[in-house]
Amino acid sequence: YFLGSHGVPGWAIGLSILSTAVSSITFLAFPATSYILDYRLFPKDFTFPLVTILAIYAIAPAFHRIANCQSAFEVLELSFGPTCRVYGATCYVLMQILKLATVLYLLSIPVTILFGGSQYTVIVGTGTFVAFYSMAGGIRAVIFTDVIQAVVLLGGGFAAVLVTILKVDGGLFGVVKVAREDNKLWLGSPEWSWTERTVPTVVIYGFLHYLGRMAGYQ
Repeated sequence: YFLGSHGVPGWAIGLSILSTAVSSITFLAFPATSYILDYRLFPKDFTFPLVTILAIYAIAPAFHRIANCQSAFEVLELSFGPTCRVYGATCYVLMQILKLATVLYLLSIPVTILFGGSQYTVIVGTGTFVAFYSMAGGIRAVIFTDVIQAVVLLGGGFAAVLVTILKVDGGLFGVVKVAREDNKLWLGSPEWSWTERTVPTVVIYGFLHYLGRMAGYQ
């Protein structure tokens, strides 16, 4: 139930990891930030391949070496006791609840615009449906649903890029020209800042963010 009977193919797991790295925040909030400001949040994704390799070759094998642990929370219990495990798991659940609120809210906006209805209905309905198939089918159901999600998200992303290129005069070169004229391709200042989203701070945030996902997410 929790480990998919150790029979889930690698390609499905890979697409599942990809789709969980993309959410309505990635699809709606980040493009909105790029449209309003620029590409200053983009450098955080530079760390994603590095953290992924670190997780594959260092973190995951380390978990299995420690009494064949399957999660970071088992490691916490073996290393520091059950209290530490409960604390870590509780913080994780609370963090996911807060994130889920944002993800479902952002999802409800385009759905209600396209199909009508209330945002409350979309949020409750989507949350209930996801919880049902996750509880009914275990991690295997989650992974193969993520595969479908990955196809839809990647297809939607390519479609959005294609429509944008076709709608702008000059095609791809026209898009780049307009973006450069409005300074939308700027990645941020290379200087350190405690108050602004500069390249160093965003890169550090990205590394810690993805490290938490790879090492602590179930």
